[in-house]
Amino acid sequence: MSEPAATVDDWTRVDAGTFHDFHQTWIPQLKLALNGGLLPPGYYGHVERSFGAVSAAENEADLLALEDGTTVYGGDQGGGTAVLEAPPQVSEVTDLAEVSESEYYAARASRLAIRREIDHRVVALLELASPGNKDRPASVDRFVSKLTEAMEDGVHVVLIDLLPPGRPDPAGLHGAMLEALGRGYEPPADKPLCAVGYQVGPRWRAYAEPLAVGDPLPTVPLFLTPERYVPLPLGSSYKIARGGIGRFWEEVLDGTRDAPGRS
Repeated sequence: MSEPAATVDDWTRVDAGTFHDFHQTWIPQLKLALNGGLLPPGYYGHVERSFGAVSAAENEADLLALEDGTTVYGGDQGGGTAVLEAPPQVSEVTDLAEVSESEYYAARASRLAIRREIDHRVVALLELASPGNKDRPASVDRFVSKLTEAMEDGVHVVLIDLLPPGRPDPAGLHGAMLEALGRGYEPPADKPLCAVGYQVGPRWRAYAEPLAVGDPLPTVPLFLTPERYVPLPLGSSYKIARGGIGRFWEEVLDGTRDAPGRS
């Protein structure tokens, strides 16, 4: 008997930290699938910090990305200065902003970059939307700008948005992407979520699969060139990542247990 297909969960049942944990597990699983045989020779997937759009000068930046995701800029990193935890003793302290939990995790989310072996340049990005990417209009604008700027630099994109539309993104993030690109979009009322592959080149095109909670995870096109793409199945990697969040949170997703703070 074959195993049941992985289906989309209602991720609004968990908090931003739990979704971040899932996010940070799913992205490496997708990388393993791609590097394990889905990508053709000459390409590889690489998990990277999602902190801005890809530009032609990305590989020339003077920074060192450590294995734990920390970014250290060029210069001497040695020395014996003590690291203090007490507040600095200064005359004036001004609070500038308070970052929400969802924003905090969104800023630390990973993306999956597909690079060419010949020159290690990014040819495609896979972005899994986080709650902090759509919690306010500015977050949506920042996320969409990052992806559309990458596309303008010739980078193909896969966007997976398993979170329902809200006031900042009434048509979902795919709808916000199409609006930024001069196209309208109204998601089907019964399928507000989306997985979509964006193709750039002489012709730009979006290949979208509208989704609802309970739908099987689809296969999406991951373009490597304007003419070539890899069919990327999402189900097996999703199932592994979902199982990695722990039994407690799996039961919350199943609806057999309440999340903390809910009755």
